[in-house]
Amino acid sequence: MQTAQEKKSDNNLTVNVEPGQPTEATIEVEEAVTVSGRFIDPKTGKAPEGQYYLLPEKEGAGNTSYHPVNADGSWRAELTEGSYTLSYAKATSMNERKEIKKIKVERGKKIDEIVVEIKNDVK
Repeated sequence: MQTAQEKKSDNNLTVNVEPGQPTEATIEVEEAVTVSGRFIDPKTGKAPEGQYYLLPEKEGAGNTSYHPVNADGSWRAELTEGSYTLSYAKATSMNERKEIKKIKVERGKKIDEIVVEIKNDVK
């Protein structure tokens, strides 16, 4: 049995194996941390109208994930350890992101009740 050859680059992992050969590979998966909160309209104190997305971007990763905001304004994201910039956008204008805040996600430390006030500046 051979051991798989690994090549890492920019958060991607490539495993090369020979066809027809049994191969063992051990892949370590980072533990995710729950980050959650809610979107509110500051005028009504309720969820804003329309579909919004939370857009956490991990520092140094160069990619953004998309997490839909529920009808009641609540949202939840499972993020791995690291520093993030949290932004949001309305579904009808995903290129018009608004930054919320920067957070540091640490293993075992849940982050909850981040409140995002949606003002009329997002179409």
